[in-house]
Amino acid sequence: MLNLKDIKESIEKLSPGDIEELKRWIIEKHCDRQIEEDILAGKLDFLIEEAEKELKEGKLHDL
Repeated sequence: MLNLKDIKESIEKLSPGDIEELKRWIIEKHCDRQIEEDILAGKLDFLIEEAEKELKEGKLHDL
């Protein structure tokens, strides 16, 4: 298995386009995982409650 030093050295050899693709992939994976954890922990419940309230008040519209 590669260690962090090996990974960093490999990244430094990537083209700028590949670095951008890697960056997008890391952000996507981290954000997805963080959102899932937050949902399971109830940290986003307030958003559901706010949306349900605005729906009842007729404040929500289709995009």
